[in-house]
Amino acid sequence: MAAPSYDPMVMIAGSVAPLAKAGEHQAIVDELWRKMPGACLSPTAHMHLSLAYANLPHPGAAGGL
Repeated sequence: MAAPSYDPMVMIAGSVAPLAKAGEHQAIVDELWRKMPGACLSPTAHMHLSLAYANLPHPGAAGGL
């Protein structure tokens, strides 16, 4: 909470929704990490990170890198 970027009213959905609609999962991860550590207490940020990471290719998986 002492981080200069901490914002208890951080708006996550507005910046992430267009990226999710476009299937830009890595862009979602990048956008949310830019908001850290200020967004670390946001359950919404963690939910979107989880969904984005789940949709990224996994090394070693079929079709992965």
